[in-house]
Amino acid sequence: MKTPTLLRTGRACVTAGALSLFLTATTAFPQQRGVVIPARSSSTLDETNAVVTTPAVDAPVAPLVSSIRDKSNVSPLVVPSTSPGKAAISTSSGPVATPAPDTNVVAIQRVEVTSPPLDVATIKRLAELRDELGVAESAAKARINLPADDLFVSGKEVRIEPLAEPALGSVVEYLERTLKKNITVKPLYDPLEEGGKDRAWARTLALIDWLKANSSLEHDRLKATSPAALTKATPKAYSLNIGEVEYVNRIELHLE
Repeated sequence: MKTPTLLRTGRACVTAGALSLFLTATTAFPQQRGVVIPARSSSTLDETNAVVTTPAVDAPVAPLVSSIRDKSNVSPLVVPSTSPGKAAISTSSGPVATPAPDTNVVAIQRVEVTSPPLDVATIKRLAELRDELGVAESAAKARINLPADDLFVSGKEVRIEPLAEPALGSVVEYLERTLKKNITVKPLYDPLEEGGKDRAWARTLALIDWLKANSSLEHDRLKATSPAALTKATPKAYSLNIGEVEYVNRIELHLE
């Protein structure tokens, strides 16, 4: 077997057979400058439709132009060489004067007086008065209805009827014995009666004056409200016709 001869040219080293093949290919296909013939593809185009391309010419790049034309007015950026330190802050302290207390303050203490519990005799008497006067009472409130036309004399003069004083005496006894000491007088009048509102107010003031003069009740616990018209009629006491009704003037005592 014949050993191929090695050719050494500079740094390259090829065999004689390879060199012969390279020279044959070079002679068969001469190179042309500026023309690139692509290899034949597997498409149906023949050699006459081969596309010849020329290398693209690189367009010159325009130099960058700065938007700052006049550089004389631009101040240079100064970067500090050392990091900023703590600011020099001076502190000072001094005693704070405490205001002197006001010695002219008056302390007010409210003392609630608790009423003593009722004894057995008082509880029994209150029960009797409650039935006698028809008192509507609950744990916190009570109400007593008084017929105004029976308490006062008939006519223009407004004063207590002497025959009604025994009944008012029972009312006073109940007011003095009960623990509900706040009393509000509320007059109710017949809306169909001429001058009924003024008459009702005058009767209310007369009743309050009589209670102040004939009882030991505290005067500041007696109050009155404005007269109100009756909205519901009651059956007439003396009538021959069944179902006949009328408005009955009355005075209500509300206790708390």
